[in-house]
Amino acid sequence: MINLLLIELFLILSFTTIDLFLFCLFFESLIIPMFFIILIWGTRDRRIKALSYFFLYTLFGSIFLIIALFFLYFELHTTSYFALLTHNITTNKQTICWILLFLTFAIKIPMFPFHI
Repeated sequence: MINLLLIELFLILSFTTIDLFLFCLFFESLIIPMFFIILIWGTRDRRIKALSYFFLYTLFGSIFLIIALFFLYFELHTTSYFALLTHNITTNKQTICWILLFLTFAIKIPMFPFHI
């Protein structure tokens, strides 16, 4: 039950923050309670395989989020959400960020072609 409450807390914190770095931090900390849920309630034979797939797959998806975050930071020199609203970013750079964030959330949700 504590793991589920931690997942809820991290989701609330990630979607109520204004800073993109804190969003990334809270969104990626969801991995820890989910790791323990799989570890505790998984069956013996498939638990280790599921943990390794889960960890590698979410790590692969996190790379796109971190790249998008660094891309925006080097472009705007800040990670504030309100700075994104005031700066003009070219359409090509917006497309790159959209693709990176789409891949991240498609892997994390998981959407059909991106799910194992």
